[in-house]
Amino acid sequence: MITKSTERALALALFASLSIAVDTFGLVPAGRLGLATVLFLIFLKTYSTLAQASLEGLRVKVSQEGALEGRPLRVTFEICNPFIIPIAFVELSLRYPEYLKLSAGSPALLGAIPPRGCLSYSVSFLARVGEHEIGPLRAVFRDPLGIFRGTEIELGEKALVRVKPRESEKLRRALFSISRSGGMLRTSRAGEGLEFLSTREYVPGDDLRRVFWKALAKGRLAVKEFDRESTQYNLVLLALGKDMLTGPYLQTPLEHAARVIAVLSRYFAEKGEQQALYLVNGDRLDGIKMVRGRKGYELTIRALSSVRLHDLLNQRETSVGKGTIARELLMTLPRERVNIIAITTMGSARQLAEELKVLAESGRCSVYMFLMVPQFYGVETMSPMERAIFRIKSFQEILSMKDALKEIRKTGIKAVIVTPGDMARRIVMRLEMERM
Repeated sequence: MITKSTERALALALFASLSIAVDTFGLVPAGRLGLATVLFLIFLKTYSTLAQASLEGLRVKVSQEGALEGRPLRVTFEICNPFIIPIAFVELSLRYPEYLKLSAGSPALLGAIPPRGCLSYSVSFLARVGEHEIGPLRAVFRDPLGIFRGTEIELGEKALVRVKPRESEKLRRALFSISRSGGMLRTSRAGEGLEFLSTREYVPGDDLRRVFWKALAKGRLAVKEFDRESTQYNLVLLALGKDMLTGPYLQTPLEHAARVIAVLSRYFAEKGEQQALYLVNGDRLDGIKMVRGRKGYELTIRALSSVRLHDLLNQRETSVGKGTIARELLMTLPRERVNIIAITTMGSARQLAEELKVLAESGRCSVYMFLMVPQFYGVETMSPMERAIFRIKSFQEILSMKDALKEIRKTGIKAVIVTPGDMARRIVMRLEMERM
């Protein structure tokens, strides 16, 4: 409840002192004016102290609307004054991450809160995927004349906002079109099932219930084989690093990867396949274990919307803990063969490849690595002339990337460099070839 005097208060106090002094010496009859000024300052000081106390007791309710990438994310602070003391003027300023773009409203506000009344303060951001902390509000009281100023305090709590990645319906249809056009939507593997596939010669030990008796009339003993739908076990590994946030707003490798993973997860869910998602951040591995169907999709979206962009921006360097990732994954993998889809950038590709090499050599996994190049994100928004200049400048860098890709492939990892437009298609083609 501390209020400070401003320069205006000092000027008024000096004026009151001079007025009383000159009246005391009989020079000018200004004593009453000086005394009135002193009483006025005392009144303002008392009011400012009470208003500051009321400010510290305000009730703040935070609400939000919209949590989908690329859409407006509206955050509203409802500030209510339960006391009979009005707060004439309060300066409000909002703390929010620097990587969020404000689309509506102002980060600061000067307003008044009536007694037993409320003040509503709203701002909107262009939402981007991940977890964000918005708030609290910083508030400073000022009296109507700016003579006294209160101490800065924080109002309310932080609003924890989780934004889901945007899914492209066009891309989802394209993925299913790929599997259908290649005849890969269902596999034709012999095994236990309901749909007749073919016949083959009888082998001692075959179940007599599967004998094809009509073939016996032609002088041969055969058994029926049925179509067995195969279920894949797909594990997506997303390596997080500071370079994942390189590029234009909403067009960084992280955001593009999140959209692709979201569509892939729905693709797996609709096919009833097992899926898992793990986020690699240094030597830390977070994520969900193998889950089938809709539940796997929901958990994947929740994990993607919980990525903390603030931690990535403050990360000093991209590194993957040696041996820790492979050990943890081997402990959680099912007995069945697993497809591992690793999505990363060139910055952490070599270290991650060493980890994945252990999994590939275990014989339990088919490992694919898809490398995103942060330098290429945002190129699609350039003019033809700018693209040509960019290609010339980045020629040597592209050559070094190819050399790095060769080194990664020497570990036995099937690695490819992907662009924003073809990553999802190439992942699905790899998985469907694995299914055959």
